[in-house]
Amino acid sequence: MPLKREQKWIDVQAIRHNPPPEYACLANFPSLQRYTSYSFLGAGAFGRVYAAVHAEIGRIEAVKRIEIRDPRQRQMALAEAQTLAQFPPHPNLVTLYNAECDDRALYLLLQYIDGVPADALPLPLPIGQALSLVRDTAQALSLVHAHNIVHRDIKPANLFCTRTGTGVVGDFGVARLKDSTTAMAAIAGSPGYMAPEAFVGKAGPASDLWSLGVMLYELLTGQRPFASIEDRPFAEMPMALSTARLQFPSALRKEVPRGVDDLVAMLLAVRPEDRLQSAMAVVDHLPRYNTIVSTLSGDLLRQPVDAIVYTANERLIMRKPGSLDEQILQQAGQAIQTAAQKHAPARVGSVVVTDGGSLPARYVFHAIALHLDHRTGQEQPVQERDLRKALWACFRRAHEMRLRSLALPAMGTSSGASAEDVARMLCDVTHTYLMEFRPPLEQVYFVLRDRAVWVNFREAATERGMLLV
Repeated sequence: MPLKREQKWIDVQAIRHNPPPEYACLANFPSLQRYTSYSFLGAGAFGRVYAAVHAEIGRIEAVKRIEIRDPRQRQMALAEAQTLAQFPPHPNLVTLYNAECDDRALYLLLQYIDGVPADALPLPLPIGQALSLVRDTAQALSLVHAHNIVHRDIKPANLFCTRTGTGVVGDFGVARLKDSTTAMAAIAGSPGYMAPEAFVGKAGPASDLWSLGVMLYELLTGQRPFASIEDRPFAEMPMALSTARLQFPSALRKEVPRGVDDLVAMLLAVRPEDRLQSAMAVVDHLPRYNTIVSTLSGDLLRQPVDAIVYTANERLIMRKPGSLDEQILQQAGQAIQTAAQKHAPARVGSVVVTDGGSLPARYVFHAIALHLDHRTGQEQPVQERDLRKALWACFRRAHEMRLRSLALPAMGTSSGASAEDVARMLCDVTHTYLMEFRPPLEQVYFVLRDRAVWVNFREAATERGMLLV
């Protein structure tokens, strides 16, 4: 649980001698003196959570105190500790450091997560962020399920989003072994996220994937897919969910990619055996990066983005009649060519950046991919290798500048290359760079006015597992 900025820290000596009410229960904590100060984070049905500063190493850790009132609660508390203890360190799972008991409580000493629960984020989330959090959750579940454990309570409230955007799964209070036959195998979870079989005590790994599908839907749309039937009695829920009509996320938010609709449908299949077969299969259906790639048919020069890209020659002359660079010069103003030519002659395969002038875009990326004939001054046919280098340089520069959005045309079409070759080149470079480096780019727009390039681009993107808007 994250630290609230306004929370105060209480010195350990104050807790020992005159604790405020919310800290009084720590008086019997066996390792009270291990920490110099504490901060109350919140309380739930079974206990309280504190942040604590380790006296020796200065690290902030989380102390979760679970109240024990009867043998069943003790069993549940110990089960959570034993579950967490099985997992090796994982970037998407809360790490357990230690566990201690007194007569009335179990104390879990946990990794402190510097962030907020996903249900505290303003929904719906940006598509890239929603997919990233679900990808992190699926990666965590792959480890959980590999240890034969079912989480049983996957939901935004149990997923923490760190300050760096990483999703971390916590709260294993109702987790159990997949084949458990003890009382712990009873019905458990949050009704809005439970699979049909979970309502009759038959939750398995596929039930966690259903919950993941509900969470994905909620993060994308701001609402759960079956909210209208959630208040029905438990006994009616399996049948109600089996007959409920699923409205695709794209019906509520048109920019959701079709591939995400398909993923939601595969996660929310009524029968467990019809869902994706594993959490890693979910990861396989998601992009490995957070950037959303879109195809548009409008005017590149009217895009309100951080930067637009065009194919430039090595001397940065922008006066070829009817060319895109001439249109940029006419709309942005002469100053853009004056600024660009300060870098001439530029190396083919590089990029020159200038202000956008009168354009809506803040910058213009002059992607140097064209050689000039030294005798005639005419542009020579563009080579694919030069285009690839120049496009890669554009992504690298956008990464260095921490830009959020980039718009590109169908680079290479004027050279006589086929629509299929152009589309595949654009897809290859974009997908490879985004997957290898995960830049902070939120949106990459390809303004494809040629229908054949548009069709081939979407086909190539689908082959590579890219999700297009």
